[in-house]
Amino acid sequence: MEGWLRDLRYGLRRLAASPGFSSAAVLTLALGIGANVAVFSVVHGVMLRPLPLPEPERLVFITREGDVSIPDGNDWRESSRTLEEIALFLRTWHLDLVGSGEPLRLNASVVEPEFFRVLRLPPLHGRLLGAQDNRPGAPGAAVIGEALWRSRFGGEASVVGREILLSDIPTTIVGVAPMEMDFLRDGVELWVTPAAAAAWALEERGTNNFDAIGRLRAGVQLEQARSEMIAISKRLAAAYPDTNHGKIVEPMPLLAFMVGHARRALLVLLCAVGLLVLLLGATALLACYLPARRASRLDPMAALRCE
Repeated sequence: MEGWLRDLRYGLRRLAASPGFSSAAVLTLALGIGANVAVFSVVHGVMLRPLPLPEPERLVFITREGDVSIPDGNDWRESSRTLEEIALFLRTWHLDLVGSGEPLRLNASVVEPEFFRVLRLPPLHGRLLGAQDNRPGAPGAAVIGEALWRSRFGGEASVVGREILLSDIPTTIVGVAPMEMDFLRDGVELWVTPAAAAAWALEERGTNNFDAIGRLRAGVQLEQARSEMIAISKRLAAAYPDTNHGKIVEPMPLLAFMVGHARRALLVLLCAVGLLVLLLGATALLACYLPARRASRLDPMAALRCE
């Protein structure tokens, strides 16, 4: 060990004598470490950091072959004993905002009122959409997102209760939602009910356009919910074979759904960058060590003289 440390000190002195080579080696190593830190930050943000939602471990994305219809979602709610809440929603919907400035095309999400009970996020101002807003013929109501509230309405609390035109439909802003409400990071700017934007889907079992999320009851394990939902989907397939045949429902953790296929790619990238940093570190050590070994072979007393 003493000999190795002596050689290392000598190698460092030799590197100090060659500042150009030393700077290049340090810069290369710094770039490798920086890349590793950057990739780890991405992996942490996507895969390791909990979702910014209350009790995120209880949130599930309910998947099946094809999307879900509102009547099927109603049957799920009535039959399930393992899921505390179930909500259907359309991820991508576009509405035109007219008035309060220049016309604007908005990214909207069509959600059942249960959507907000699943996520359990309180509004910044006003209220969230409720059952009264999802009845056929109910006055138009919308919840706007925090970003739209600040950019279009100046962040004024008085926006609650203001009437706007959404695709020529008079609509009242009933509340402002925090940024975390866009939990899938789709750039959603406001939320409306199916009754307001997709009334045709309320009664049609064959209209399978919706995704579904749910919240496990306290103390319920995912496998229990999965077994129950599989049984429910089989009963619906027997009752409505034209629309539900072969469509097996399986809840999965919401975070796992959000990460999806990117999980493996991110882990491979993290390992690759980590190996690169190790290689660069080993190269830097050799760059310090080899000059000392070479000097020792040429002159056994060289390493001692540099002490």
